[in-house]
Amino acid sequence: MLIRELTNNVQINIQEGGYINNTKDAIETLGRLRGKGKQLERGQQEYEGNLPNEYVNDVWDVYTWIESKLGGSPEATDPKLKSIMSDVFALRGEAKKMERIYKPDLQQSDEHMGAATFGNMVVNTLYPLMQWLDMNEKKFESIANEAATAGATSAGNIASVANPKQAYGHRKRDKNGIPKAPQKKNPDGTAKSALDISDNLMGGKTIKR
Repeated sequence: MLIRELTNNVQINIQEGGYINNTKDAIETLGRLRGKGKQLERGQQEYEGNLPNEYVNDVWDVYTWIESKLGGSPEATDPKLKSIMSDVFALRGEAKKMERIYKPDLQQSDEHMGAATFGNMVVNTLYPLMQWLDMNEKKFESIANEAATAGATSAGNIASVANPKQAYGHRKRDKNGIPKAPQKKNPDGTAKSALDISDNLMGGKTIKR
């Protein structure tokens, strides 16, 4: 499955980040957080970043991406997702308490859960969301395809002008800036009578009856 492949890639490139453009990006983002959480729960100090701060920001990025794709609030579309996101955001609230005082060996207190417990919670809380994204990958793909098709149709509906210069032309304007209609004139500057003009409106010769 996609989620297994991406989790393995995350373990190799745990320090890398990126923008969320599709389901794969969202799962990779969550997988990176889980990888760092596993290091903390095991007491490994290889990762020296601020995991609570990263959790606050990355989880929000994933949430807003889901929301933008599904339209409106994603919790309203799927009861299972609503339950998952409730847990994810509850942990985000805990992360906010810790992000300013965080260090890898932060111990649990009455105000916060501590680094190791937080790492364990990240691992357990994000996995259901990764599974949900993996199971609904086709839904996001179909939404993306529909949006692309709609965009192509809109672009195709815009009429093109074969000869823009000839079509729009450049007419002289009067002193007020208003375009002046082309009109044939007599030598003294007065307008010629329509009955005296040999050409018709279509550019051909006038037919006399």
